[in-house]
Amino acid sequence: MASAGLATPVDYDTPDSHGPAPPPSGKERKAKDRYLALDYLAVSEVAKEMVAALERVICPQRGRADQHEKNRQALAAMLPDLLIRPCFRSLQRNSFSGACPVKHGPFTRVIKGLKDEGFISHIPGEPKWVSPPFPEPRPDGTREPPVKAKGTASTFAALEPLVTFCGRFGVTTENLDRHFSKHAMPLLYKVSGEKGQPIPDTPAWRAEAERIEGFNTFLQGRVTGAGHIRLVRHFNSADGPEEAPPPSHGRMYADYSGMPKEDRWKILVDDEPVVEWDISASYLTIYLGMCGIQIDTEADPYTFPCLERDDVKDFINWSLVQGKLRTRWDKGDNGRTPMRRIKPVVLERYPALASLDGSRGALWRHLMFRESEAVLAAMGCLRSMDIPSLPMHDALIVPASKASKAKEVLVSACRYHWGVWPRIRNKGGCSLSGTPLTKDIREYA
Repeated sequence: MASAGLATPVDYDTPDSHGPAPPPSGKERKAKDRYLALDYLAVSEVAKEMVAALERVICPQRGRADQHEKNRQALAAMLPDLLIRPCFRSLQRNSFSGACPVKHGPFTRVIKGLKDEGFISHIPGEPKWVSPPFPEPRPDGTREPPVKAKGTASTFAALEPLVTFCGRFGVTTENLDRHFSKHAMPLLYKVSGEKGQPIPDTPAWRAEAERIEGFNTFLQGRVTGAGHIRLVRHFNSADGPEEAPPPSHGRMYADYSGMPKEDRWKILVDDEPVVEWDISASYLTIYLGMCGIQIDTEADPYTFPCLERDDVKDFINWSLVQGKLRTRWDKGDNGRTPMRRIKPVVLERYPALASLDGSRGALWRHLMFRESEAVLAAMGCLRSMDIPSLPMHDALIVPASKASKAKEVLVSACRYHWGVWPRIRNKGGCSLSGTPLTKDIREYA
């Protein structure tokens, strides 16, 4: 890791001959500062000892052992970036969801402790308003509420006491790479009923990590409005640990994964508006394909005469996830279509669902994995054409000018992995254009 010197706090309020300097814009802050990605781990014994000592100083109050461990993880994740130069990050809870390795609670506890002890400076972010906060009343006496738009993120910088504290342990900006490393793999591995497990150091796991890291590298600098772009693939196993990534779960997550769909559709890829291609009824399509049955790609698979579509969808998906037919609604689900009406009608169209008798156990891990493999294959094929794409579970977000080509690639990937044709629909976006597909999807499977 190259040295960047002492992280001197940026003074955004230094007066000049014309008075106080105006607050910086988001672009100005990003030009000066570093994104606080929270993706470091303490790897040396010295670094672990230093982080533990610092946590005792800033969080001296009693608490559960796991709470202090989370505090230490948050400290280790942020210290290298803070020591190099000032950093910016949103404090909104949704920016700590999905693939973020540090959650909102530990982050805010640690930041407060560092600030209270004089180790860091904190410049709060500022919202922007598209209308005055206190507009004139309407004729009827009511007021038009102000609308908050995207503002600036909070900025943090290391102060001299933090640099001195780290120096007492021999940790400086010149040797950070000896004591800290980025998360070794863009993978998360969980065993049922347990917390995240260490990623096994085997050739198969390393190859999968390189595969996902390749997408992360390819996407850097090409996506706007989606937060920090770092894809992390999740695996889930009933047994574990395993020598190779298990064919279980496999979906990818990033900061944008928890964004409302209206905000996702405002993302820009290569400075273009986007289209979100959604695989309709992916679990049902995959399961029927496993049974040798092609789903009707022209009709909505959840639409039945005289039945509520949402009730049909919930019945089918719950049954597929659990591996057994649903027999009743949850408590409080009053007013929903009775099961005695839904079940016979759905089974008449999809008789293969009758084999869901619970003997296979929960199917969600396997269905999700096959879904994710098709999405990843499509991403790989698109990357070979220099087309960036963002995975969204059972969908792909692509630049609008490449939408037609991306759809054809996604259809081919699903057909290759599932043995059946999928039903693809434009979930949101803008007008489409494109050219015929010339790549062979088998190269990227």
